[in-house]
Amino acid sequence: MSARTTKIKTSLITLLLIILQACGGGSSGGTGSAGGTYTPSNNNQSTNDANQNEQDNQAAFVNALAEANCEQEALPDITGEQNYIIRNITASYYREEDGVTELVDSEPVARIYNAYVRDDFLEIPGEDFLGIWEGEIEVFDEQATVYVSMNSHYSFSGFYLDDTLLKGGENCQTVIPLILPRGVHTFKAEYYSEYFSTGFIVNFTDQHPISSSDASEQLGTISTSNSKVFAVSGYEADTNDGVITVSLPESADDIILVLSTYDPVVWQIENTSGATLTAVLVTSTNKFSEVDVDSGTPVFYLDDLDYVSSDEAASELENIEQLTGFPVSYYNYEYNLVDLDIAPSNNSLDTEIIGRKVIVLNNYVLIAEDIQSAESHETDQQLATYFSLNKSTVLTSMEWTGSLTVNYPDSSSSNSSILRPHLFVIQIYSGTNLPGVLIDEITTDVFSEERYELDNKVVNRFTLEAEQLFDLPAGEYWISIQEERSENIGFYWILDGVIDDGDSGAGGSFRSSPNSLFWASTSSFHTARSAPAGNLLIRGIERY
Repeated sequence: MSARTTKIKTSLITLLLIILQACGGGSSGGTGSAGGTYTPSNNNQSTNDANQNEQDNQAAFVNALAEANCEQEALPDITGEQNYIIRNITASYYREEDGVTELVDSEPVARIYNAYVRDDFLEIPGEDFLGIWEGEIEVFDEQATVYVSMNSHYSFSGFYLDDTLLKGGENCQTVIPLILPRGVHTFKAEYYSEYFSTGFIVNFTDQHPISSSDASEQLGTISTSNSKVFAVSGYEADTNDGVITVSLPESADDIILVLSTYDPVVWQIENTSGATLTAVLVTSTNKFSEVDVDSGTPVFYLDDLDYVSSDEAASELENIEQLTGFPVSYYNYEYNLVDLDIAPSNNSLDTEIIGRKVIVLNNYVLIAEDIQSAESHETDQQLATYFSLNKSTVLTSMEWTGSLTVNYPDSSSSNSSILRPHLFVIQIYSGTNLPGVLIDEITTDVFSEERYELDNKVVNRFTLEAEQLFDLPAGEYWISIQEERSENIGFYWILDGVIDDGDSGAGGSFRSSPNSLFWASTSSFHTARSAPAGNLLIRGIERY
């Protein structure tokens, strides 16, 4: 039990008196947890003894909230439409400070939600915020099954139905299944923050979660061959009410919409363009998000497709493609979600590098006695190494070694051991068997990261990194790295293997000078594609 628990127990009396008076002196709730599915009895009796001392009642109430059960129970199946409404929700906001609880404001609200930082809401510091929401659930048929998801952070919270505490506790994140008979039922949700930022949401849903495989099977029966998948992902809502409005664009293709978050939100789908929305697939790591969409649109709540961070977007997109059977055409990720109009201008697939980190080529050996080197100068012999890409890839880093016969001191420094960077020309050629057409090149300074002694030579390790060195589509390529200042320095590009003994390699080619029209294999024993190649490590991001 945290120190905050004591504070709540000793200072909440004033708050509870206000609540009791507002309720006409009635009890503020029971102290038991139903455990599992809750089915109310016909008699709506308080679990508090009316003859108890008022202060004892309140102490029991706070103890019940702090020590209540918040464990997730098994969820009963829901079949068919559940005919109920949530109505008449009133929110009351309190400041609890120095043992004094003060009602700051009260208002009707559409849903149970609160999230802010420091004192951005009613000038109540986050750690002093107390919120109580009260409302009604009316069931019109003989019975309705409803899931109540409650999520809170750094806090105590509880959910009551018909004056009975069902679930509650510290940092409570749970889904409460309710089986309700016809009639009107009252509920109350309480949230006592212990942190400078608040975070509390209670959603009501009547959709049973299903597995991705089951959703995929059902989706296959309703989707068409001209479907497009739009995906929106984020950590949490950054709106006043936790509602994220997603506006669909005009589309000649059918749309499958996938919505993913870490914390639950309320998704509101606007389709003023009249696009055909085949289905909505929704998931949240903390269950459940709500979806407000036109009736008749299937909504699948997934229980095994969790939110992932932006760094893992490629894996999320691949999971979605496997689930829906279609590649993702539109993707937008924001940590703090706000209202979104789906449009080409905010399609992250077009505006950002989204993909999986990969090793494109790895011939790299730092030092070995049997490595042979070959010159690669701007005006002299040129070497090239083969690599291939299965998907469009952005090359982000390269590492290679070179042996230098001449030190290259920095003329601006009195210390001759300080070396200037080396000026390299890096070129990419297309080609399968030999280098063909030059398609891109960069010229850049690269410092030597480390220096070693090998066979009376100084071996340097060079590393070049950038957000984007080359952006290449899928295909076959050859890369050449040359030292531009050939008249001042003897640069050697070390090869992976000894050329003379017939060992094969990753693919190496050379020509006598960059002006020569003819490329040849680095080995007389092998074709260029299997000949020894440059000692080179290339990393990149393979686009989704």
